Amino acid sequence: MFSKMQVRLYLLVLLVFLIVAALIALFVWDGFKAFNSPQKTVTVETTHQLVLEETQRLGKLELTKFIYKDVVEHSKSSAAYLPTAKVVLIVSGEAVGCIDLMRLKENDITTQGDSVFILLPPAQLCYHKIDHQKSRVYHTEFIQITGETKLVAEAFQKAETAIEKAALENGILAETTHNAEQILKPILEKMTGKKVFFQQRLEKTETLRPKL
Repeated sequence: MFSKMQVRLYLLVLLVFLIVAALIALFVWDGFKAFNSPQKTVTVETTHQLVLEETQRLGKLELTKFIYKDVVEHSKSSAAYLPTAKVVLIVSGEAVGCIDLMRLKENDITTQGDSVFILLPPAQLCYHKIDHQKSRVYHTEFIQITGETKLVAEAFQKAETAIEKAALENGILAETTHNAEQILKPILEKMTGKKVFFQQRLEKTETLRPKL
């Protein structure tokens, strides 16, 4: 026969077993409910305070786009005892040439018999910019040690200036004038039923810059 001590021991073991089994069952049940319960809805809310400040009438006809790729190395030595800070960029950018048709005046259009003569406004470099989504910082050296943290921004500014200069040197204004004639001539001849001839207004060509 079992002694009282053995009975108590068996009862204690049984009690511990039941407690462990209950905890396991509870854990499994919670996991089952979480797996079968619907996903919690995530609510995203965005508010805007959008105000129209100004409207502008635009008459610029964009006619030419030059696309550029550049590898820019920009460095600066700030002190004799510090290393030279350097940044290397891989840059994508573009320049766009246009003609501002808002500058076309009534007396710039004349007719003679079956011919129409149009004095076109001068071509302009409408804008030039860097495509930051396609550009990246390839390499940097010592910009944190020397404190030249603005070196990357300076390099991008240099790259943007280089795009403007290259576009003008590559003849974007002449290309824009040529494209204007090629695009507008058939349209106007179809509309008027006359031969259309273009002349270039003798004005200083412009590079448009954004208002600050």
